[in-house]
Amino acid sequence: MAGRKEIPDRAKKPIALRLRTPVDAVVKARADKLGMPWGEYCSYLIANAVDMPEFAPELPKSDDPQEELPLKTA
Repeated sequence: MAGRKEIPDRAKKPIALRLRTPVDAVVKARADKLGMPWGEYCSYLIANAVDMPEFAPELPKSDDPQEELPLKTA
């Protein structure tokens, strides 16, 4: 069967997120940079936020050894 691979132990109900526009932009940009679907990246963030990283989707391997951090400007 072609298509999306089955992920074990996944909740059957989808959740909808309505993020604030700046947060949505950052999440989308980071998911795109990693080549991940937006929902999978959100799942990764939520799993880590609730201290359950063992249930987070695996991030794709990156050629960039260190993520760029935003700097505050005065």
